[in-house]
Amino acid sequence: MATQQRKSLLRLAKDFLHSEAEAEDVVQESLLRLWLLRERIEQPRDFSLLATRITKNVCISIWRKQQGRQTVPLEALSSLASSMYCDTMEDAENRRLFQDAVDRLPASYRRIFQLWQQGMSTQEIAAVTGANPRSVSSMLSTARARILARLRHLHPNL
Repeated sequence: MATQQRKSLLRLAKDFLHSEAEAEDVVQESLLRLWLLRERIEQPRDFSLLATRITKNVCISIWRKQQGRQTVPLEALSSLASSMYCDTMEDAENRRLFQDAVDRLPASYRRIFQLWQQGMSTQEIAAVTGANPRSVSSMLSTARARILARLRHLHPNL
């Protein structure tokens, strides 16, 4: 079952983390956790669902650790945002849609996201807003996820 699921787990991790090396580490960690749970897995469908859930959880844990160090932004959102600054009409529309997604955020989330866009770290944003750095990190994560969800809603092929 692990051999059959490995490719899809690797693809999932790579889509999430945008790194082949990290994706490989995630899959190894996920398969190790599955091995430890092997006696409780009764059917192949249970294995598949559990493998996917564990892989997502490991990805999220890695991403959260990276966010704490401010080393890796949410690359799907960043690459989308940076690709929107060309001069074509389609790019102008993408910029408008991106800005609309940002504008739809609650005010506190929007402010934190805009400070982050200006290059401020989590610690700096916390100092400016008076919020706890963990809250800033959580709100920033939520803001990016909401923006990405809005853009995916408008463009399902993202």
